[in-house]
Amino acid sequence: FKKLRTVYSLEIPHALKEYPITFILKDPFRKTLNFKTMFHGRIYAYAFITDKFKELLLKNGFDYTKIMVDIADWDTQFVLSIEQDSKELQYYVSSLDVKYLLENCLRIPEQRDKNDMK
Repeated sequence: FKKLRTVYSLEIPHALKEYPITFILKDPFRKTLNFKTMFHGRIYAYAFITDKFKELLLKNGFDYTKIMVDIADWDTQFVLSIEQDSKELQYYVSSLDVKYLLENCLRIPEQRDKNDMK
């Protein structure tokens, strides 16, 4: 992803070239973050995707303008799921990459405060 910004809900208006992402986090990972997160462990965001990511989607028959992306915590790693209608692609993503992405994105005001779950 080129740029990522968190939002309160995926119903928040977004730019035409931004795509929805839901992060599903478990408590042990949430505690490692340097900002507060909601108790349910979900972070909603919009991202601009890279040209390389668009190529991957097109190669696999996805219309990149209609995708949903979830990044789910599987304890030692994350699974990135790309969905559109009945099609789905999944890839493993390291916890370090997810942490870097979340720590370095534009966050809603409530997520700018220090994490007090530790």
